[in-house]
Amino acid sequence: MRRSTQIKVASLVGVLVLGVAGCGYAASTKQVNYSQDTYGNEARITEHQQALLDTTQPAPKLSYSLQRANLIRRLDWMNNPNRVSYIYLFSQMGTLVSFYVVKGAISSLNEHLTTQTQLVEGIGQSQYGPYSHVVNSPSLTGTYGNEGTGIFFYTENGQLIQWSGQYLWSSQPLTLHTQPLVTQAIGGKP
Repeated sequence: MRRSTQIKVASLVGVLVLGVAGCGYAASTKQVNYSQDTYGNEARITEHQQALLDTTQPAPKLSYSLQRANLIRRLDWMNNPNRVSYIYLFSQMGTLVSFYVVKGAISSLNEHLTTQTQLVEGIGQSQYGPYSHVVNSPSLTGTYGNEGTGIFFYTENGQLIQWSGQYLWSSQPLTLHTQPLVTQAIGGKP
């Protein structure tokens, strides 16, 4: 190959590399094969735009996450069996129904100690192996079903309370000056 041709090829390769790098693509990035329909065209535009923004406005590399710190702090706070907190239970219309001092944490009725479903091999065979299907597991009491939605907690004196309505849970007692009003649209209209 002649020297001038080599320089032209090298220059062309350099321009292509810079062009691709300028769009946020590294040389090692896999090529995505988009279809030629409108969906594929829009996907290409979106990918190009995102690659450009990733280059010009890269996401910061955090060495500390306040969100993670908050979640860890909340988990540590909630996981203390001797922790005292306060819960206010409200009707659907926002009227205060009851107030309790809670010892420990509040828990969801939808939390379980074991899996709620299990994979069972069924009758029959496919080219990939035996058919399997998911069935409901019995609870630890040996019965089926769910307990509905809601929460439960224990009071300072060990009383179990279960609730399926609105509530406010706090780490300190609150003074409610006005009754909260919770409204819900009927028939889909505000």
